[in-house]
Amino acid sequence: KYIGSDEGYLYKAFFNPVANFIVEYVPAYVAPNTLTMIGFGFTVSIFATMFGVYGIDMDGEVGRWWYFYSAFAFLGYRIFDEMDGKQARRTKNSSVLGMVLDHGCDSFSCLLLMMASMKGCQMGSNLGAFVIQIVLMGAFLFIVLEEYYKGYFKLGPGNAVSDGSAIVIGGFLFSGIMGY
Repeated sequence: KYIGSDEGYLYKAFFNPVANFIVEYVPAYVAPNTLTMIGFGFTVSIFATMFGVYGIDMDGEVGRWWYFYSAFAFLGYRIFDEMDGKQARRTKNSSVLGMVLDHGCDSFSCLLLMMASMKGCQMGSNLGAFVIQIVLMGAFLFIVLEEYYKGYFKLGPGNAVSDGSAIVIGGFLFSGIMGY
């Protein structure tokens, strides 16, 4: 059985209330894994548009529209990521497969979003960019291992998942406004 909590400021003030409101309008026949995959689709679309339109090099200018689109798509991903668990509990459709799918999509989303963000920041293909990728994915791995060994998943106040989302979305919006 999954036991988790999120004490993040943004989770309490925004993500949880919004997801609770929206999920009430989702029909009961919609599987929670469907919501997970829709949310994951938002992240894939950020990555695909970035590299499809601007190429595979990790540097070079990016259009302002992409930053605004990425802010919207990342917000969509985060809302759907909150909604899938709420839909599972609401419809009593929680499963181990759903948890694995959700965490798997979260891990891929972390990597894809980080790579697209690094290209958006024009970091280039260098050792620093590689180290950032390893550190971020290592942190994700340790969080999942902690959940496995402790038996619960707890995110404290000011965590990188909920509250860090504001930094990512804000960074996209700032870059879009300023034209970086």
